[in-house]
Amino acid sequence: MEKRRNILLWIPTVLYGMAVGIRNFAFDKGILKSWRSEIPTICVGNLSVGGTGKTPHIELLISLLKGEYKVAVLTRGYGRKTKRPIIASPEDDATRIGDEPYQIKRKFPEVMVYVDGNRKRALEKMEMMPPGERPDVVLLDDGFQHRRVTPSYSILLTPYRKPYYKDYLMPYGRLRESRKEAVRAETIVLTGTPQKVNINEKRLKIENLRALAFQDVFSSYIKYERPCCLFNREECSSHEQLRQDSDIQVVSGIADPTAFQNACLSSFPKVIDFISYPDHHDFSKEEIGVLVRDLESDPHLFILTTEKDGMRLLAKKKWISESVRGRIWILPISIDMDLEDKIILLRKAKKAIKFNGLPL
Repeated sequence: MEKRRNILLWIPTVLYGMAVGIRNFAFDKGILKSWRSEIPTICVGNLSVGGTGKTPHIELLISLLKGEYKVAVLTRGYGRKTKRPIIASPEDDATRIGDEPYQIKRKFPEVMVYVDGNRKRALEKMEMMPPGERPDVVLLDDGFQHRRVTPSYSILLTPYRKPYYKDYLMPYGRLRESRKEAVRAETIVLTGTPQKVNINEKRLKIENLRALAFQDVFSSYIKYERPCCLFNREECSSHEQLRQDSDIQVVSGIADPTAFQNACLSSFPKVIDFISYPDHHDFSKEEIGVLVRDLESDPHLFILTTEKDGMRLLAKKKWISESVRGRIWILPISIDMDLEDKIILLRKAKKAIKFNGLPL
């Protein structure tokens, strides 16, 4: 039955592929014009729908660049309730700017986070900023398909578990563009690579990417940081500390929760339940009410969720009673690479910033 359903999806898949192919052909031939900003831009994107870890890779780039450059992040703010362009401030929340922009702003308050679905308009606004405010480099979050802006440097992410060469165009698969469009990237990153990777398997995956001579291929790894209370210290009392033997309810609203759930289970053997929602899930008052009642009925229970989900829960803080806030914790993640890969990535990024991606 499943096979028959999938076969029927080939018809809209072919039509979708034709439409996307015509659009890319028009950009390739200059029929549709692409524009390069005066401010160097680094694009982090993918070919597939969600689940490749763009936000933590943006955070990695911020960490690498912020010591030398005034860094800005340009993102559309998926899931926000507002429409107009917004430069994020500490007073904003996930409802106003989106969960991922809010996460970045909380981690890097010194970084400009510009929320606007129109990349060209936002970059033009940044170009007009006075020298003290104008960024030296802009990181384009999920900008690979937005061809009206030509980036200085393009980084394409693809999951180690299912690289784009194993996937198909939507709706049959999860690809937004044809696999051959990977040629537009200067760097390809296999994300979510296992720490204890099979070298032969990894080598085969890299070979199957069929990277061109000018393209680097790197691997990135997920690092789970120490869990921390979602709310501030005043709301997290010292006696409400998450311990290895605590009863845990794992809550997530991300594209693929498998790795997160496994990480929780490996650190906390007393996981009693997994609750999964769709990616960028907007928690309703009723859903939060269920979580709160679970915590109120069991004083030993903790909720452990992702950092991104935590940003959305913070926006609904008014529905979470103060008595249980100290038992809602997040498990932050970061991205790491082999030192050699990280050095090459930084060198390529600096070169792109210096020359704005133009050939020497």
